[in-house]
Amino acid sequence: MQAVALPWTDERGLRGQYSGQVNSQNQPHGFGTFVLPDGKATTCKWWNGAAVHRRRTLTERDTIDKQTDRGRSSRERSKSRPRGLTRIPPPPPFRNARVHHYEGMRKSSVLDESHKTEKSDGTTSIRHSNIIPFTYTQNSPGQRTLYALGDTPKSPSHMTALTQSSNAVSLKVHDFAFVLRSDGQWCYSIVAATDYVGLPGSHEKYYDKGTYILFVIDSEGRTKKIKEKHWEEKIRLVNIEACKTEHTSDDCSVEELFPC
Repeated sequence: MQAVALPWTDERGLRGQYSGQVNSQNQPHGFGTFVLPDGKATTCKWWNGAAVHRRRTLTERDTIDKQTDRGRSSRERSKSRPRGLTRIPPPPPFRNARVHHYEGMRKSSVLDESHKTEKSDGTTSIRHSNIIPFTYTQNSPGQRTLYALGDTPKSPSHMTALTQSSNAVSLKVHDFAFVLRSDGQWCYSIVAATDYVGLPGSHEKYYDKGTYILFVIDSEGRTKKIKEKHWEEKIRLVNIEACKTEHTSDDCSVEELFPC
């Protein structure tokens, strides 16, 4: 199952919105992104509601213990450890998946480099659960919609070009728009996050500086992040009036086609 903007409190008590894979109990489980109210976000692997990291930062105590262990036999080291405690093995790794870990990743981030390279067109996956946009007709019995996520425009008049990049600021989370994919096709998409500033990281190459809008571009949960300098070129607003005019023969209202 998949979720978009699922309200969630992580294991450290931080509240925000989670977008990604979830389990049957609607808990983050798999790859996903946790966005805090201040815009900071974290993308990593989750296990039954908790973020999972392959590596952890050594504390000062860890460093002292490691230095103390040097030169001691394995029997001496085992005697010094508390009895009755068993190291819990990490969850099985996801096949064909690779995760980069950054300092402070428990607090924030969004999409890391491993996600970006999963697809040649630069898209990645954030999956959805029962909090699903109206476009998922298979989960909305009896509800007729004009577009589903990933659909190409049925008419050029259904798209409204941005006269300037600042017009894209009107898009809020869960608003819909047409986005230009790397293959040159326009697709119907939903806004997953706005004003994203970039990943925290120890190396400059992991910083994506600037303002972004993050879109979910199909029902599989793949996403596309568009920099502010490309908004005017790669984003088109939905012309609801044109869609309404073209479908006047249908007995459903524009509110049914594009519900709030």
